[in-house]
Amino acid sequence: VMFERIRGGAYTAMGDKEGLSTGLQFRRIYYIDFQIAVHLREQLIADDKLDYYLTSDHDYDTMIIEHKAMKKLLAELVKRPLRCRPFYAQGVWGGYYLMDARHLPREQFKNIAWSVDMNGMDQATVIQLDDKHQFVLPFLTIIEEYPDEILGPEIHKMAGKYFPIRFSYDDTFHSAGNMSIQCHPGDEFCKSHFNEFGRQDEGYYIVLAGHDAKTYLGLKNGVSVEQFMEKAKQSEKDHKQFDHDQYVNSVKSFPGRQFMIPGGTIHSSGRNQLVMEIGSQVMGSYTFKQYDYCRMDLNGTPRPIHTKYGEQVLNPERTADFVAERLVQEPRLINKGEGWEEYCVGEDPLVYYSCRQLKFADKAEGNTNGRFHVFVLVDGQKVTIRSKKNHEQCYHADYLDVVVVPADMGEYEVINDDPIKQPVVLYKVQVKE
Repeated sequence: VMFERIRGGAYTAMGDKEGLSTGLQFRRIYYIDFQIAVHLREQLIADDKLDYYLTSDHDYDTMIIEHKAMKKLLAELVKRPLRCRPFYAQGVWGGYYLMDARHLPREQFKNIAWSVDMNGMDQATVIQLDDKHQFVLPFLTIIEEYPDEILGPEIHKMAGKYFPIRFSYDDTFHSAGNMSIQCHPGDEFCKSHFNEFGRQDEGYYIVLAGHDAKTYLGLKNGVSVEQFMEKAKQSEKDHKQFDHDQYVNSVKSFPGRQFMIPGGTIHSSGRNQLVMEIGSQVMGSYTFKQYDYCRMDLNGTPRPIHTKYGEQVLNPERTADFVAERLVQEPRLINKGEGWEEYCVGEDPLVYYSCRQLKFADKAEGNTNGRFHVFVLVDGQKVTIRSKKNHEQCYHADYLDVVVVPADMGEYEVINDDPIKQPVVLYKVQVKE
């Protein structure tokens, strides 16, 4: 209950009132308590040991449902596309695009740095029972009940009862600066230090870019990694800035550009853009900041830097040449039908997911072929994602919504609901076959 109230709220602002103690409490809950609870719950569901399921976001609206009734309810839910409830966090580099696009209360937020929209561990799903009643469940609980139906048997076997791709927005639009220069751990480090499934890979899809927007990715050709780390360590110690642009490669950002970020690749989202960030299957989240411009957090406390671990996980071979050859690609047409085209915008042998665009003016079609798909409406007003066999099994998606199409849906179609049929772009992500 405590975790749901911190992580699953419709509007969540972390760290600006309670200060450091809240941050430490949150980390304890996230990395210890919740991990234990997840495995216990999964085992109870697998062994069919539950009589009733109790869920709550607030003290005043605790709900209880008989487990048999819940399974029946979820059996209907997993036949249709679904969306998780996002939660929001502000940060020192946060921007302002999402605040306006999603009509978030400006009196509650200084800015929006992150909007976590689809994370198998963190999100809640709101089930609308009728005009007055809702039932809220962790998305992970739904997967634990029906993993084959949502993920597909092959992905269930690969990922377990866990959604293997996470989705969140990083908003630096009209912000004061860049995200931190950072690195995520690779395969061996993740497994040996955190008992994880594998490395923490990511990807950035540029949804919106303002003037001079850029994305940092990889080291510049020919630079000394040792010298860069020496500068970063010294900055961490004496809180003095250095010219990171001498060492870290950057690439111009524009809407529709995909950046693939395998674990071990130094990177950062530059200011003045909205990024859809995707990530690989890790139970926790491990970000080692190398440099953060000597900024304070929103409480006036120096932001932590992690050069000790960053030095261990940074891959010196991920240079500008590697980025240009492997990690930033030109779109290539891979499928088309009457009035629609599907492009691959990012794939790499190091990463197990495929990043795509679906472009159309009226209607597009597809088939899950027993493996879930995720759609994000990145350009357009509204679309309907529905089963071809049963149009009632649908989801009406608005701009920036992140929608899961369950594996069991099979053949589906996406309808442009704009009356004047302005062309739309859907960002599509799936596990590679």
